[in-house]
Amino acid sequence: MVSPHRRIMAVLLAGVVLFTMVLSACGGSSNSAGGPSGTLTIVPSPKGNFTANFNPLLTGATNDSSFGMIYEPLMAQNRFDGTAPQPWLATSATWNSDFTQITFKLRTDVHWSDGTKFTASDVAYTFNLQKQYPALDTAGFWTKNATTGKTLFNSVTAPDDSTVVMTFNQNASVYEWFFAAQTPIVAQHTFSKLSDPGKDLNSQPVGTGPYVLSKFAPSLITLTANPKYWQKGLPKVKTLKYPAFDSNTSAEVVLNNSQIDWAGVAYPNIKQWQSANSNNHYFYAPTNVVELYLNLQKAPFNDLAFRKAMSAAIDRDSIVNQGSWGLGSPASPTGVLVPANQKFIAPQFADLKFGSDAAPSGNVSAAQKLLDDAGYQKNSSGKYLGKDGKPITFSVNVVSGWTDWDQIVAIIVQNLNQVGLTVTANQTQFADYYSGLQTGKFDATISWTNQGPSPYYPLYALLDSVNSAPAGQQANPTNWERFSDSGVDTGLQQFTTATSDADKIAALTPVEQAMVTQLPVIVLYENFAAYEYRTTNFTGWPTADNYFDAGSPYQHPEDARVVLHLTPSH
Repeated sequence: MVSPHRRIMAVLLAGVVLFTMVLSACGGSSNSAGGPSGTLTIVPSPKGNFTANFNPLLTGATNDSSFGMIYEPLMAQNRFDGTAPQPWLATSATWNSDFTQITFKLRTDVHWSDGTKFTASDVAYTFNLQKQYPALDTAGFWTKNATTGKTLFNSVTAPDDSTVVMTFNQNASVYEWFFAAQTPIVAQHTFSKLSDPGKDLNSQPVGTGPYVLSKFAPSLITLTANPKYWQKGLPKVKTLKYPAFDSNTSAEVVLNNSQIDWAGVAYPNIKQWQSANSNNHYFYAPTNVVELYLNLQKAPFNDLAFRKAMSAAIDRDSIVNQGSWGLGSPASPTGVLVPANQKFIAPQFADLKFGSDAAPSGNVSAAQKLLDDAGYQKNSSGKYLGKDGKPITFSVNVVSGWTDWDQIVAIIVQNLNQVGLTVTANQTQFADYYSGLQTGKFDATISWTNQGPSPYYPLYALLDSVNSAPAGQQANPTNWERFSDSGVDTGLQQFTTATSDADKIAALTPVEQAMVTQLPVIVLYENFAAYEYRTTNFTGWPTADNYFDAGSPYQHPEDARVVLHLTPSH
């Protein structure tokens, strides 16, 4: 799901001591002949105490232990290397000639964890459930596209127990990542009993995945190996434990005390942590572009000149070198991940960099000139006034405890105040932060962008009108700024049918043009997938030399595939 972030704060020693006692009681690896063994302790990212929400289709679900570990997709796909989806719950996927219909053949030896047989009816039910309950349709499968006026899906049917047929209202090949590899399949016989699947938390999950829920507490989730799992001999790891943390700082203390096997809590001393023990390892792969989301439905953010001034003032060198501790990397103003997707950047933007005249960065005087030229006036205190004559005052939201982003927001706030604006940081809990993003209840917010096998996926999620919504309603997946532009929609639509790199670049050109000239969001830097692991108790991890799947424990459902590769070392 999200990148891990931290706030430098006083360590919650009482919580750390308590958690250490819990881990001690659980014990480390233990052998059991012929079966799974060992306890793997995982900290995907600090989000505070857990809620018993195991509805994998519902936004805000406890997906760190739900999608992948308990619920599974039809196909598996590495989000970084662009390879085609591979069989998982489905054994094959066959498209028709114009990519408006796909037929999945399913495995016939899969059972739900309660023993009920898994069939095509479950798959059809999962997708039609998202049509019935729009709150579950976070990928927009059943939402009308602003360009075509049609929904992506036309129908999902199950002609027999092992066959699923999906028909679409357009060429849907580019969406296979979403519906095949990123949609968890739920059990019809359990979800149909929920009073409202669009709201119910599903606190007693029944899945096809390698693990089942054993115990739940707000401070600790425990999963145990599913004895009915369809991949014979797997998983080899018996128990997964997910402790709750309020901040990265407290998680780092336990990590340094060898209590955690697998984490996504990147922190500035990572190289020292690695060198302290030969079993300590990390790999931080660039994965997504971090951006400053502005509420475009509010003044002054609906003024392009103001957005340009903000962008000019923000010092991205300080963000990379200080805020991300030098572990992040500079971003392209197009929002396209580089160098991974450099070939998709239009020639006119290929060499565009922040800090140039065309894309100023950390330039207070340039920001002030943009505001002056746009007619913004200062009061006697040197503070800029809005068009309503009142001082421009706003806050930037960030999750309390995500220390890298907390530090980055502090840099942004300082930069903008130097210009003559009145800006504060609003550190909040994750639930409030995320709810505010979705419903548009924010001024400005630092956040992530989606990932995917090509630049289409983050840009579609960020900019396509289908993902926007009126204020107060839920915007998905990351069009939280609520941007809408017909030219951008058309370009994104054209990408879905492009067959050559040249056609794909041409389709993305108006999209990149909008990112550079309209600034629907303010691009900050390229973030990385935080991934720390220990080989003390388990082997088989993805490495920099063999990155067979996403290594971060907060990337789902790839985290489950990583666990399925692991073997207890004793």
